[in-house]
Amino acid sequence: MLVVIIQQLLPLLGLSTIEQAATFRVYSTIATYLPAAVIIMRRNFSLLIFPFVVYGVVALFNYAFFPDSHAFLESRQAVTLTPIAIMTAIIVITIRCFDYFFKVLLWASRVSILLAIVYIWATKLLPVSVESYKYSMSFGYSLLLPALFLFRQTDITDKILGFVLFLLIILDGSRGPVVVIASYYVIHLIWFTKSSVLWKQIVATVLVGLLAYGGLGDVLSIQSSRTVWLYQRGEFLSHNSGRDIITTKAIAKIREHPVTGWGIGADRKFIKGYAHNLFLELAIHYGIVVTAFLIIGFIILVVSCFMNQIFIVHQGGRAMLTIMLLYGVVPLMVSNSYLISYSFALLMGYLLRIRYSPNMRFLSKVQLLKKK
Repeated sequence: MLVVIIQQLLPLLGLSTIEQAATFRVYSTIATYLPAAVIIMRRNFSLLIFPFVVYGVVALFNYAFFPDSHAFLESRQAVTLTPIAIMTAIIVITIRCFDYFFKVLLWASRVSILLAIVYIWATKLLPVSVESYKYSMSFGYSLLLPALFLFRQTDITDKILGFVLFLLIILDGSRGPVVVIASYYVIHLIWFTKSSVLWKQIVATVLVGLLAYGGLGDVLSIQSSRTVWLYQRGEFLSHNSGRDIITTKAIAKIREHPVTGWGIGADRKFIKGYAHNLFLELAIHYGIVVTAFLIIGFIILVVSCFMNQIFIVHQGGRAMLTIMLLYGVVPLMVSNSYLISYSFALLMGYLLRIRYSPNMRFLSKVQLLKKK
């Protein structure tokens, strides 16, 4: 997430072109993953290799029998971004103690606030070097996990920092992260908040809502917030940014080959991009039958994780899993592609780690409860 923010900053500050910044993101991510790859290779070589072998077999099969998949398989995304996403999942699967993972995530979430403030300063106060700049979808989604994770913390300072990130996303991000954060907050109130403090949070929520309705929107709109602009026009939920056209094209292609699909990444050829909807993307790639099996398998995996004994003992685990689900799945329903989404890869690694590692060390409190 920090690398994504830096990638967005570089062209705005005139330090690189957009293409150079994208290259920086890829190679910097690879550089940070190399030490982890070496460690995993020593611990479990087969775990490191097997997912890439499977990806290679799937890619070769599609290339041989589905010509419409060639556009994706010959692209830079298939060669760099998809392997990086796979490596993201592998790294999460091999985490031994989530105490340290969450500590690093908390540190990174706090640091992201500083980078986000610099980014907002660059976009709103400096004469930016990118022409026709309006807003950044990548910026908003890169702050999504930090904001959700800070909201989850019990310390009031972290909750305030999470709210600051929320405002920064409104200032320069897209609507998707705003909806996800609001949805998690409602879920958090209903499911994870103790009854003794529930009324306090409800009162605080109402006060913040009244503040936003009464004048915060005007303050934010001064900074040319696209999200606030759509809200003031009454198009916050109705404005689809041309996704209806993409959906129509995707459904038409699915109807042509409903059983076999068109091959992995074939939507890149037909739509000149991705389908902006996980279900439609899967159906175009693999057909309706395989898509149904994949969705059912995913639901079973999620349910089994929620039923995990560790989560029953310590409800904080369920809160974190809820965050991961919102972070990994919801953006794929309106944006991005599962083939290159680091957030979806992070979610899959997290789910597989919980489901197939019964001896995992999740939280120190859980370990103490087990010993008792």
